[in-house]
Amino acid sequence: MTLPLLSSVLFLPLLGAIVLAGFPRERANALRWGALVVMLVTFAVSLALYPLFDSTLPGMQLSERVPWIAASVSPITSGWMVSACPWCF
Repeated sequence: MTLPLLSSVLFLPLLGAIVLAGFPRERANALRWGALVVMLVTFAVSLALYPLFDSTLPGMQLSERVPWIAASVSPITSGWMVSACPWCF
Protein backbone atom coordinates (compact mmCIF):
# COMPACT_ATOMS: atom_id res chain seq x y z
CA MET A 1 0.00 0.00 0.00
CA THR A 2 1.35 3.40 -0.96
CA LEU A 3 1.12 6.66 0.91
CA PRO A 4 -1.93 8.75 -0.09
CA LEU A 5 0.12 11.70 -1.37
CA LEU A 6 -2.70 13.47 -3.24
CA SER A 7 -4.98 13.36 -0.21
CA SER A 8 -2.11 14.58 1.96
CA VAL A 9 -1.51 17.59 -0.29
CA LEU A 10 -5.20 18.38 -0.14
CA PHE A 11 -5.87 17.87 3.56
CA LEU A 12 -2.61 19.04 5.23
CA PRO A 13 -3.49 22.75 4.82
CA LEU A 14 -6.97 22.05 6.20
CA LEU A 15 -5.52 20.21 9.18
CA GLY A 16 -3.02 23.03 9.74
CA ALA A 17 -5.77 25.64 9.61
CA ILE A 18 -7.82 23.73 12.17
CA VAL A 19 -4.83 23.42 14.51
CA LEU A 20 -3.81 27.05 14.08
CA ALA A 21 -7.37 28.25 14.65
CA GLY A 22 -6.99 27.14 18.27
CA PHE A 23 -4.08 29.48 18.92
CA PRO A 24 -4.82 32.77 20.72
CA ARG A 25 -4.66 35.90 18.60
CA GLU A 26 -2.01 37.41 20.86
CA ARG A 27 0.46 34.77 19.64
CA ALA A 28 0.63 36.21 16.12
CA ASN A 29 4.28 35.28 15.70
CA ALA A 30 3.59 31.64 16.60
CA LEU A 31 0.69 31.63 14.14
CA ARG A 32 2.94 32.90 11.36
CA TRP A 33 5.59 30.26 12.08
CA GLY A 34 2.94 27.57 12.30
CA ALA A 35 1.48 28.60 8.95
CA LEU A 36 4.97 28.56 7.43
CA VAL A 37 5.64 25.06 8.76
CA VAL A 38 2.32 23.76 7.40
CA MET A 39 3.05 25.34 4.02
CA LEU A 40 6.57 23.88 3.85
CA VAL A 41 5.37 20.39 4.81
CA THR A 42 2.62 20.55 2.18
CA PHE A 43 5.14 21.74 -0.41
CA ALA A 44 7.53 18.91 0.47
CA VAL A 45 4.75 16.35 0.04
CA SER A 46 3.82 17.89 -3.32
CA LEU A 47 7.47 17.64 -4.41
CA ALA A 48 7.30 13.91 -3.71
CA LEU A 49 4.60 13.69 -6.42
CA TYR A 50 6.79 15.23 -9.12
CA PRO A 51 9.03 12.22 -9.92
CA LEU A 52 5.97 9.95 -9.99
CA PHE A 53 4.29 11.93 -12.80
CA ASP A 54 5.13 11.03 -16.42
CA SER A 55 4.01 13.75 -18.85
CA THR A 56 4.53 11.43 -21.84
CA LEU A 57 1.71 9.13 -20.73
CA PRO A 58 -1.81 10.19 -21.71
CA GLY A 59 -4.70 9.93 -19.31
CA MET A 60 -5.01 10.03 -15.57
CA GLN A 61 -2.05 9.36 -13.33
CA LEU A 62 -1.43 9.32 -9.59
CA SER A 63 -5.02 8.44 -8.82
CA GLU A 64 -6.36 7.43 -5.45
CA ARG A 65 -9.58 5.46 -5.35
CA VAL A 66 -11.51 4.71 -2.19
CA PRO A 67 -14.84 2.89 -2.09
CA TRP A 68 -17.56 5.40 -1.37
CA ILE A 69 -19.85 3.01 0.47
CA ALA A 70 -17.84 0.02 1.69
CA ALA A 71 -20.78 -2.39 2.10
CA SER A 72 -22.24 -1.54 -1.30
CA VAL A 73 -21.81 -3.62 -4.45
CA SER A 74 -22.02 -0.40 -6.42
CA PRO A 75 -18.93 0.63 -8.41
CA ILE A 76 -19.20 4.19 -7.09
CA THR A 77 -15.81 5.41 -5.91
CA SER A 78 -14.38 8.65 -4.68
CA GLY A 79 -10.87 9.81 -5.38
CA TRP A 80 -8.39 12.33 -6.74
CA MET A 81 -6.59 12.15 -10.07
CA VAL A 82 -3.85 14.08 -11.82
CA SER A 83 -3.84 14.29 -15.61
CA ALA A 84 -1.26 15.36 -18.15
CA CYS A 85 -4.15 16.87 -20.07
CA PRO A 86 -5.98 19.44 -17.87
CA TRP A 87 -9.09 19.49 -20.07
CA CYS A 88 -9.41 15.67 -20.16
CA PHE A 89 -11.74 14.11 -17.61
